[in-house]
Amino acid sequence: METQWYYASGGLQTGPFTLLELRSLLTSGKIGASDLVWKAGMADWLPAASIPALTATRPGVVPPRPVSGPTQSDPGNQPAAGPIVGYYAAKTGVPERARLVLKKQASPRGDTGDWPLDDERVRQFLDAAKARKMIVAAAGLYRALLALCAIAFAIFLLIGGFAAASSGARRPTVLALGLLPAAGVMLGLTVLYFFTSAATLRAQRWAPLTMLILYSVSGLLQLFQLFTMSTSGNRMVVGALPAAVFGLFLSVVFAAVSWRAYAAIPKYLAQPAWCQELLVSSFSWR
Repeated sequence: METQWYYASGGLQTGPFTLLELRSLLTSGKIGASDLVWKAGMADWLPAASIPALTATRPGVVPPRPVSGPTQSDPGNQPAAGPIVGYYAAKTGVPERARLVLKKQASPRGDTGDWPLDDERVRQFLDAAKARKMIVAAAGLYRALLALCAIAFAIFLLIGGFAAASSGARRPTVLALGLLPAAGVMLGLTVLYFFTSAATLRAQRWAPLTMLILYSVSGLLQLFQLFTMSTSGNRMVVGALPAAVFGLFLSVVFAAVSWRAYAAIPKYLAQPAWCQELLVSSFSWR
């Protein structure tokens, strides 16, 4: 069943109409641009000219009273006070709510009468921006760790290579045997962070999930190490406890950032595509 549309003109509600019928009425001029239009799923009546696209929703919902006046089904209704939407109703000057928000800001120099959006679209954009912020935070963390791992790889490679060259190919030193594998680990982490930072920024959920698993395993290993060290009577081992606690703390923080990004990606992708396009094109790293 097609979505049922209603319009209100001169204080009278008329409908229901299909989408094609409503467009035909708009084209013929029977419905004016300022006439109010509603369908099931809309929070309130809106001017026909303010609706760029119409989508299907569940039929069978009784429409609310239009704000412009009484309807045929309930002639005793009184017009609702205030604009159709609380914030971005088209009017001259800055709306009161916007005026309060901008109270301590410099006075706007642009057009103060142009408010094309409604509250629902603003809410969608703010929700998308909030989710995007968590995603960008995780991507920024991975990018910073990428840089640190790349620097560590270069240092380990240089020192290990120098130690191996100075000792000869047949008798590599313990330092060379230890640093060269460590350099390989740093190289692997650099590659991993390179791909996960880019994929996270593109809202691909596998990337923060991979890092969440990695940090969780690392945290569990460090927790086991802390338990082992705390039960040891060796003073040198006990003296290394602060460093182990700090490592566990970092693993927990990194896992939390990864989890927030993993949970935020579905919410971000569920927002309208225009929100995502605007955030990606203008605010990718903010």
